[in-house]
Amino acid sequence: MRLFAVAALLALALSGLATPGALVVDAGRADAGPSATLLLGADHLGRPVLARLAVASTTLLPAALGAALTCALGGVGLGVLDAWSGGVAGALARASRGALSALPRLVLALLAVMAFGGSTLTMAVATGIAFAPALADAVAHRISELNRAEFVVAARGQGIPEGRILAYHVVYVACGPAILRGAGAAAGGVVVLDATLAYLGGLGVAEPTPTYGNMLALAITWGGANAAAWAAPGLCIVLAALASAWTPGPR
Repeated sequence: MRLFAVAALLALALSGLATPGALVVDAGRADAGPSATLLLGADHLGRPVLARLAVASTTLLPAALGAALTCALGGVGLGVLDAWSGGVAGALARASRGALSALPRLVLALLAVMAFGGSTLTMAVATGIAFAPALADAVAHRISELNRAEFVVAARGQGIPEGRILAYHVVYVACGPAILRGAGAAAGGVVVLDATLAYLGGLGVAEPTPTYGNMLALAITWGGANAAAWAAPGLCIVLAALASAWTPGPR
């Protein structure tokens, strides 16, 4: 099911690169139900729901990837500084993790968006930072277990550079599954943040650019006879949550 969710959202995002008519208002087909020409019908302004879903996927995919990258870099960086480097750098890393963890993830992301605007870039960075402390905890715990492991001591004894031991054997091999899970959670967090911002009064990505969140919020606010106008973006949010929990490695 998770693999299906990933494939479905990627297909929507790719189709959104060449989807005409997603922003075209046509009052003559307002609230039109599903048909052969409009597979998911139209919204209250007569805009095709399926085309808007495709564009919304294209809009959110870079934000999701940005959040995953920010979380991975921040989480791994803080975890390595804490458990591998130690000293002043480790103390500063622990303090940073504690400060970021003091606020709930959604609150931290909302504060960043309110301060710097609701662009996809802001949402990506804010969500990545909000999810980074949890990943840093997992990475630091795993590195602490391996720092004195026999294979690490043996590798040092053979003269293997410290950076290679850390980057490949410890971070990539030992911490890889945790990094994938943390980055995936951050990617899904962007979709949740977008939906939350849309319900808070349009603090996120503004119309006419569609996202799952503002499509769902508009459909519920304006109502209409076409249930697909709210059901389809709601389903995409669920699929994004499923996709963000999927990793190709062992759990």
